[in-house]
Amino acid sequence: MSEVWEARDLRKERLVAIKLVAFQSTNIDDSCARFEREARVCQKLQGPGFVRVHDFGFLGAHGFMVMELLQGETLEQKMKREGVISVEDATQLLREVGPALAQAHQAGVVHRDLKPANVFLQHQPAQALIVDFGVAAVSDENRRLTRPGTLLGSAAYMSPEQIRNGRSVDERSDLWSLAVILFRALSGERPFSGDSAEVLVSILNDPPRSYVGPSGGPNLGAFFAKALHKEAHLRFQTVAQFMSAFEDALSGEDGCSGRPTFIEPLPAKPADSASTKAPEVLATHREPATPQATISAGEPNATIVAVPSLATPTLVEPAASGSKRALGIALVATSLFMALAVVAWFLSHA
Repeated sequence: MSEVWEARDLRKERLVAIKLVAFQSTNIDDSCARFEREARVCQKLQGPGFVRVHDFGFLGAHGFMVMELLQGETLEQKMKREGVISVEDATQLLREVGPALAQAHQAGVVHRDLKPANVFLQHQPAQALIVDFGVAAVSDENRRLTRPGTLLGSAAYMSPEQIRNGRSVDERSDLWSLAVILFRALSGERPFSGDSAEVLVSILNDPPRSYVGPSGGPNLGAFFAKALHKEAHLRFQTVAQFMSAFEDALSGEDGCSGRPTFIEPLPAKPADSASTKAPEVLATHREPATPQATISAGEPNATIVAVPSLATPTLVEPAASGSKRALGIALVATSLFMALAVVAWFLSHA
């Protein structure tokens, strides 16, 4: 569980946010290592699309991260309030999030948990930021923190390959998640429905819901069909292709062309000249936080941590008639039963 406090740095005379995380005593070593990895990833990624981390450390069974204080709301909060966002807002959102995501990928970081709750809409200056790299994969480190049989991410926004084997995903998995975010933001619905394990089975076996939004027409529908293809090599391969195809679709061109586009590099934020020692701070106000949560029934967007894997579920092709159709139905039913059994087992042992 985590909490976020607003505090004042007495040495720097500035307001900051402090993320305080309580580690579970049963797995404290891995929790500390994962927390430290998250902090170092955040320090590595500098630019207007990221939150600046001033310092981090440990206090007993707790970890703390001192960050710049942001004013605004998450995309999740905005969509819950407004339902859908305009095409213009979605385009601007992509133009702000896209370069930041490209920068993370160039640095060898795959977020693995992109969702509306992890896109923060800062008010002043107006800028969308990618937050919460707690389950990110880093290319130049060993993968011991992600053990075999562990499913990391948020169910409704996971790519098929992330469900099968989250240890070996690449940037194309983040692009799948980004497509789900845009689909929901523009249409008000997720492309794959269901709660908990049901949505995982749907992602693996069902075609995405047809896009029906206020604008975009068939070209935007074709864009989402490609962006949400089950096979990673048949989707957009880079952020540049994704962004270009999205804007082509909106302008009436082929949304699946994926022609390359140039992304301006993000200017780095000024380096903090503070000492590496933990700043002296005075907590003045407590704010509610959205904690990392273990998946449970009715929470398709919750972050899944240390859930036994669904192994490698079989993709079920639609059968035309007779025994093939019966076999397909049986396989779908079996996959759903196994998935629900896994969640039931986890909930009973939580």
